[in-house]
Amino acid sequence: MRLAFLIDGFNVFHSIKTALKENVVKRAKWLDYSAFCRTLPLNVSYFDQGSKIVDIYYFSALPTHIGDKGVMHRHLTYIEALKSTGISVVLGNFKKKLVRCPHCKKVYSSHEEKETDINIALYLLRLFLEDKCDIVIIISGDTDLIAAISNAKQLFPDKKVVVGFPFRRKNNHFEKIADFTFDIKAKRYERYQLNNSLILPDGKVLYKPEKW
Repeated sequence: MRLAFLIDGFNVFHSIKTALKENVVKRAKWLDYSAFCRTLPLNVSYFDQGSKIVDIYYFSALPTHIGDKGVMHRHLTYIEALKSTGISVVLGNFKKKLVRCPHCKKVYSSHEEKETDINIALYLLRLFLEDKCDIVIIISGDTDLIAAISNAKQLFPDKKVVVGFPFRRKNNHFEKIADFTFDIKAKRYERYQLNNSLILPDGKVLYKPEKW
């Protein structure tokens, strides 16, 4: 079986923040997604011993709307670090939107990342259409992906879609549509961290940010 992972970067990031806030883990943001995915205990009958991960996609967006240059630098550093481990990075954009305060009723500007779910949906269909894999494992608890999964299974009945819920992101709606779901424990974030320094093929050294 050929496996491909589609990772909702922001969904996992907010899960990590929850785990840190609850003191379940002490370090988690420098997550090594390659090791994290390759060691998931996928004990399901159709994952045979010959299963092979053909690609891991990480979906995110650059925080261009934030004035803090440190935030952008840390995010770019992390993306570069992930690429060095063989992760395929797909970037979306933040979009400006108007929000009305439910208390004071004033309208103010905010930004929301809305392209990740669309990109994940497109890659899910594309992987199956091009027969790049037999099983797609989506790491997310975002219910916006349910329609994409439902359509993918109707169009490609011989393919499988599995959903892994980040810590505190479980949603029972997926269990009705996915072939299989599983929960990810927060301790896995802490267990699979990148090295504090990474040497790239061109000799450049990436360092884990001191402040996140």
